[in-house]
Amino acid sequence: MNTHDIGRGRGGTRAALRRVTARTLVAGVSSDRLYPLGQQAELAEGIHAADHLRVIESPYGHDGFLIEVEQVAALVRELVGQRRPFGPLRFFGARRSRCGATALPLTRTSGVSVCAPTAGPVRLSQSARPPSNPFRSPDMAAVLPATTREILLSELPGGLPGPEHFTFTRKPVPVPGPGQVVVRNRYFLVFPGLRTLIGGQADGVPLPRIHVGDALFGPAVGEVVAAGPGGPLRPGDTVTHLLGWREHALVAAADCAPLGDVLPDPVAHLSSGSAAYGALTRLAEVRPGDTVFVTGAAGAVGTLAGPVARLLGAGRVIGSTRSADKAERLRAELGYDAVVVPGPRPIDEQLAAAAPDGIDVLLDNVGGDQLAAAVRAGRRGARFALVGALSGQLSPRRDGCSAPAEIDTFRLVNQGISLHGYSGMDHPEVAEEWTKRFGDWLRSGEIVFPQVRIPGMDDAPRALQELFEGRHFGTVVVELPPT
Repeated sequence: MNTHDIGRGRGGTRAALRRVTARTLVAGVSSDRLYPLGQQAELAEGIHAADHLRVIESPYGHDGFLIEVEQVAALVRELVGQRRPFGPLRFFGARRSRCGATALPLTRTSGVSVCAPTAGPVRLSQSARPPSNPFRSPDMAAVLPATTREILLSELPGGLPGPEHFTFTRKPVPVPGPGQVVVRNRYFLVFPGLRTLIGGQADGVPLPRIHVGDALFGPAVGEVVAAGPGGPLRPGDTVTHLLGWREHALVAAADCAPLGDVLPDPVAHLSSGSAAYGALTRLAEVRPGDTVFVTGAAGAVGTLAGPVARLLGAGRVIGSTRSADKAERLRAELGYDAVVVPGPRPIDEQLAAAAPDGIDVLLDNVGGDQLAAAVRAGRRGARFALVGALSGQLSPRRDGCSAPAEIDTFRLVNQGISLHGYSGMDHPEVAEEWTKRFGDWLRSGEIVFPQVRIPGMDDAPRALQELFEGRHFGTVVVELPPT
């Protein structure tokens, strides 16, 4: 390939490139040879190619990126017109893209830069193909913008956080270093644990506190759009990671988990079902015929806990929620046999009517009065698994790090009731086991995944407030546009 091929059929582009001397533009490198690059090239003082050229993913199967020739010409015209000196532009193997535009491959290790080579050529496999991506068709190009947005904590709330406590900031899209990737997020989880991370730091919480000025974070699903050298991931791979609440995330490849095809929907990787499944199988050990009580049954954990308990053999499943409408949905859509609605009617009275012989298993997401009522209803040998403590976590009068409850310890002793807190860190094998069973159950139709998708990042702070207020049913995720 030579310099004439670059401008073929593009009169304006070719004319512009003629203004660049042979010392400035070097071409003619064979299309199966790309160069590892040591640093981003500076085209002029303070001017980098990454700031001026739109880069798209290569559709050919060679490991590289593409830039369009027209953009190169525009950049050259700008620099020449300003009479600013600039270093060599080196383009590797110009070819014609699927969409019909002439394009120039760049090596992945350059991120999004046009650079001179600093090492010998590397031969790439011509048989390689881009990885499959559930977010887009193979013919769609992944565009790397110059900037990206993320959501920061702007001030500490006096009670529950609201949209007024967050702000949006724009920053340059990062360039991945060795062992790093840039992930364009497609979905991220809205979860009540942010209340604890913002309000304070409870002992034993494995995540860092969020201070004023920090970006929020949490589970996310996205597409790798740039990868530094030395890592196992490639652009086009879909992964989960913990840097949600932003459009693009710079993540260590070791902190990403490829999705695979175990689950039929990428969003299902953001479910909280692993906690429910682990608590019901490792702590409560649901047995055939058990009566199971799930508090906070309309939330992300509870909407899966009830159906999972049934699949594990429970004979009767009872839930609790503070909304009569949600109670009806739990019965009609998820198969709960009865639902307790705290309010004017005492919880003990409702629970006695729903389980006249008492309960065998408790999966508790709430704590407080509901945990106390469950202890009073526990049968001999009942097994209680505590997964959450929403009564304190979502109380505007507390800091999200404690949930006091007054329970009858005499009854625990007299009835031989076991009570344990569940932590996924204590059962690392559960996640993989749950994912496989969840995928099988989803495909067979034995279970559904209740979820609410909030379109666009602008509404994420409002979605968090609505989660605290109990307005949603199931898992809440923010869905970002594909480009």
